[in-house]
Amino acid sequence: MKMLSISKKILAGVLFLLVLFLVVSGMAGFYMLQLREMVDYLKGNYTSAMLNSQELMANLHLVANSTAEIIRNPQSREEHISYYNSAKDGAFKSFDGIDASLKDSFLVGVPNIIAFKQTTESNIFELFELTDEYLELPAGSRLSQASETELLAAIRDKEIELTAKCRSLCEALSNYTRSITQRSTDSMFMIMGYVAKLVPVVILIFGIGFTLFISNGISRPLERIVDSMSEAEKGHLHTRLKFESADEFQRVAESFNRMLEGICQMISKVLETSDDLATSSQQLSSASVESAATLLDISKNVNGINTSSVEISNNLEKTTDSVESFSESAQKVAQLAETAVKAVSITTQAADKGGKTVKKSVEMVGKIKESVDIATQVILDLNSASLQISEIVNTITAIASQTNLLALNAAIEAARAGEQGKGFTVVAGEVRKLAEESAEAAEAIGTRIENILTKTQNAVDSMTLGRGRVDDGIRIIREVSISLDNIIRNVDDVNKKISEISSISSEQSENSLVMTRTIEDITSLTKVTTEQLGIVATSVEQQTTTVSQVSSSTEDLATLADELHLLVSRFTIKNSDNQ
Repeated sequence: MKMLSISKKILAGVLFLLVLFLVVSGMAGFYMLQLREMVDYLKGNYTSAMLNSQELMANLHLVANSTAEIIRNPQSREEHISYYNSAKDGAFKSFDGIDASLKDSFLVGVPNIIAFKQTTESNIFELFELTDEYLELPAGSRLSQASETELLAAIRDKEIELTAKCRSLCEALSNYTRSITQRSTDSMFMIMGYVAKLVPVVILIFGIGFTLFISNGISRPLERIVDSMSEAEKGHLHTRLKFESADEFQRVAESFNRMLEGICQMISKVLETSDDLATSSQQLSSASVESAATLLDISKNVNGINTSSVEISNNLEKTTDSVESFSESAQKVAQLAETAVKAVSITTQAADKGGKTVKKSVEMVGKIKESVDIATQVILDLNSASLQISEIVNTITAIASQTNLLALNAAIEAARAGEQGKGFTVVAGEVRKLAEESAEAAEAIGTRIENILTKTQNAVDSMTLGRGRVDDGIRIIREVSISLDNIIRNVDDVNKKISEISSISSEQSENSLVMTRTIEDITSLTKVTTEQLGIVATSVEQQTTTVSQVSSSTEDLATLADELHLLVSRFTIKNSDNQ
């Protein structure tokens, strides 16, 4: 992670959250698909088996009633035989439908299903054997009243037995599907509950860890940069920055170190130049003092000037050498000053480059803020999706309530229908139970959705806190930019001082040339001093004045050198161990 930039680190965190979101969504979709398949089974084979059972009971009841009417009212035999045959065909068709539905893998585990099919089929055949045997009698033939009563009783017993078995089947199917549905639903909600509890914890832990990681990755380097700049502002130019990473802060540190190295080189050159200037000014001052003393001796001993003319000439030659040396030193000072000006310009450019780098850092942190805003928007979208799911759950609850109400109305109507509505009463009761179970399941889903909404809001709050810390990082980088601007202004001031030194050095060089010419004139006058003693005395006075001016100039030059040395001595360009 140290070799990644800040933007890539944030992108990795966002990708992790996206992958986690996709995993949770996939699990939710998988379990919802399983629930949908279960509902399809309920709509298909289970519902078909229940309806066929109800139709079988209705057809058996119609068979019994038709047979009873045929026995009681022989004159309407043909009409009731038509009803009988229709009910008989419907009964066999309903039984075949039940048999086909019970062969499904979902319903094969219903208890005693094989025994039910075998006994029900045999009872149906026994019932129709009784009715068919009576209907095969010739038209107009009748059994004895006792036989007819016994036959009707047997038919009613078979009908009651088959109806009881059909009801037992419906109850077994209902209990079986309810148990399977309950187990599947409980398992699904248990797993989803674990996921709902685990995912927010993972997101919270990751959010806190990632926020601390990014915060430390920005605030600590910024604190080090601010500390280093404060040390540089105090004059400790030996300060260096180093980060064990390959991000933007490492590039800022490299630019900062190059800037300080350039400033240190410039300060070293200025110190060397000021030392040379002080030495040269001291030498020139000494030479000026010697020249003044010599001229005083000449003034006092003008009577013996003829005998000491050679000595004066030699002294003047020495003075000429000193002045030439001073002139060369002044020229070197001017050249060094120009070099220092160039170095200061380079330093200014480096500082400007550092300022631009800091501004780029501000832009990069701005992009980080945009990435955090995008992650916040993704979580808000998740929150909106959860709200939509909550609305869907409310719709399911409303539908279940309406279904329950319809089932209640159907039960009331079936009760009004009397004996013929008993079968439909059972169906209405089962529908009402199914509606109540759907309402309970919808309420449980709503509760879990509310938990998800709460955790999502916590994630939004964490991302908002991270965005505030990014704003603090932007503010600190801007303060760093202001410090760089102050350094640039200080470097400009040094540049002005060095320019003044260069100007003064040029003036001293010109004065040295004037002094050289003057001493040459004195040498010429010395050769004819015997003839022109008056002229020599006047020349001595002039030379004394000139030497005084030179001495004053050298003192001013020494003062300027001390001021320059004092100005740059506040900067420390080496560690205390190496000084």
